[in-house]
Amino acid sequence: MKINRLYPGSIVKSVTKVVMIARPQIAAWEQGDSGGFVVIDGASGSELRRIKVGKGAHNSIISLDGKRLYLGTTTTLTVFDPADEHVIKTIPDVGESGVFPYTIDRAQRYAFVCLGKHVGFDVVDLAAGRPIHRVMAGGGTPIEHRTHGAALTPDESELWISDQAGKKLFIRSEEHTSE
Repeated sequence: MKINRLYPGSIVKSVTKVVMIARPQIAAWEQGDSGGFVVIDGASGSELRRIKVGKGAHNSIISLDGKRLYLGTTTTLTVFDPADEHVIKTIPDVGESGVFPYTIDRAQRYAFVCLGKHVGFDVVDLAAGRPIHRVMAGGGTPIEHRTHGAALTPDESELWISDQAGKKLFIRSEEHTSE
């Protein structure tokens, strides 16, 4: 299999040698149990190998220092070492259902994983390897829409999440380091 271009969601491990792509299909993602990364030679576009992770592999982030690679699968967040491609940690029971966007603080202490059935997010302690808090948007009654977007502001003082169906943006500005 030769891949001639990178698609949204691609992770570049090395521009000239190896590229890891979390979504090997155009405008789609692996929904079966064999989801994971496709490792290709960046110069030739030839597939080198596949790294199987789990069902619904989708949404990948590489840390700012390039030392950790994160991949979401169905209610699981997996942490890799991109240098040798081994799994460092598997964090189950995140995000409520399915595979949804997430973001990670620059110190890699916390991941904020969007919920699949409500507007809100799980706070995941990356060192402990578990969700420590669930935050629901809207104040009172939970909003029964999926959350499909999460981002921290550059100073990390705010977390922004989106209510895709309701076409609303929610901003959380509290300190996020306590349980």
